[in-house]
Amino acid sequence: MQILGPDEGALPTLPETPILERLLFEAPLIPTGVLAVGVLIALSLAMKSQKRTPPLIAAGVMLVLAVVLPVVASMVTTEREVLAERAEEFVEAVATVDSTALQGVLTETVSLSPSDNAASVAARYVPRIKGQDKIIAAVQGAQARFGSPERFVSSHKVLETRAALESKNTGRTLVRVRVEGPGGEYMNHSWWDITWKRSNETWLASRIEAIWIQG
Repeated sequence: MQILGPDEGALPTLPETPILERLLFEAPLIPTGVLAVGVLIALSLAMKSQKRTPPLIAAGVMLVLAVVLPVVASMVTTEREVLAERAEEFVEAVATVDSTALQGVLTETVSLSPSDNAASVAARYVPRIKGQDKIIAAVQGAQARFGSPERFVSSHKVLETRAALESKNTGRTLVRVRVEGPGGEYMNHSWWDITWKRSNETWLASRIEAIWIQG
């Protein structure tokens, strides 16, 4: 049974995140770590130098920045982070068969299909469906065969999300999901490509494509 998933090259390429925005707001631990090392180097230089003031000032400035950066990052939520949260809400709604939640995360004309380069199970078994009502009905139908949401999916987890903006009102997420059946009878991993459209400041999924499903 295939477990690890598709090769990296099989996953769609998303637009690059602006490096400064990513480091300042989404991955502040990287510059914070660099600044912390800089503080230690500056203090070391101060201990060895007869003119200690310049390196001590530099150490102080870097220390302040190292403290401020994570605080600022925690106060700012980027659109990519919003998309990642919406993707997790979508997975939660499907796994729990929550029709109301699905209505709140899908456009009326949303489509479901295998991706153009879908492999194995995703290519063979994921249906082509268009329309919010039909997709919700398909989820409900899958659950109905098991009798309850808990017997459909006993546990689920989003293992990885990659998010990007294609334009002001269009975003993409690549999502890796793990689900377990009732009593841990099976475990399944899958990759999904979701396109999002902004509607009245709310991101809604307009296209859902299965890239790879373990099988």
